[in-house]
This record gives sequence, structure tokens and C-alpha cells, in this order.
Amino acid sequence: MSHKVPFFIRTSFLTEILNEQKHVEVDEQQILTVCNTIITDAGYQTGRLGVFLTDNATIREINIRHLGHDYATDVVSFVLEQSENHLEGELAISAETAQERAAEFGWNEKSELLLYAIHGTLHLVGYDDQTPNDSRVMRQKESDYLATLGIKQSKISTF
Repeated sequence: MSHKVPFFIRTSFLTEILNEQKHVEVDEQQILTVCNTIITDAGYQTGRLGVFLTDNATIREINIRHLGHDYATDVVSFVLEQSENHLEGELAISAETAQERAAEFGWNEKSELLLYAIHGTLHLVGYDDQTPNDSRVMRQKESDYLATLGIKQSKISTF
């Protein structure tokens, strides 16, 4: 007589949020949930993600220092270590930009900030938006992940 032993994939992924901004009230649990979902959906089982919520001045400095771009931006993604099942990365997100741009897209700043977290995490797991086709795929993924949280975009944000 044979017994089937269930096979479970064990995941050990740590996501931490450092919130150093005062522009947007943040739902940290939503950010943690959606970032972890994207990462596990991409097949990563171990690793770490740091999410840094900041203002325009600080993200501008990050953008200058690491990418050579002298302007504030919405989100910057950094892959620190990556292998088949392991990912370590960081996101820097400007809550101030989310606050400034949310009305433009017909929703609140919390949803705009959440979109930036989704967008940055998608970059970490390998999605890109440099070509029109890649951009369409990424926008669809963003909409799909927002929908899992019960959020529907009225207009599509552009990055």
C-alpha cells in the first residue's frame, strides 16, 4: 500500500516597509500583500524586498546617485541579488508624486502609491515597459494585481 505525501513549496520571503514620508496615508498590509503575491507568482521562494516610501527630494537624490537622472520620479527598482528561486531587491517610491498625480488618473493617492509598488515589483521580477508590446503587458499585469485588491483604474497611469 502506498501513501501519498503532500508536497509543499516552502517560501521564505521577507518584505519590509520603511515609511519616511508624510504625504500619503499608507496601507502597509496592501503593499506587503501585493508585492509578495507578484514575487511568489513569478516563482521566487526565498529572498527579501525592502520598500522605501519617501518624498520627491529624496527620490530625486536616489535617481541622481544610482541612475544618473536629475529629476524626481515615481518609483525606482533595484535588483540586488537574483537566482532561479531567490530574489533580493529594493523599491524607492515617492508618495509625494503619488499625491500630486492621483487626481490626474481619477483616483486617490493611496491607489496611485499602490500602483507604483506594483509597477516597481513587476520590474524586479523581469517585466519591462520599453517597447509598446512590453508596456501593454505590464499595464495589464498592473490592472490585474490592482483588481485582486478590489481596485479598478478609471484611467491608465503612464510611467
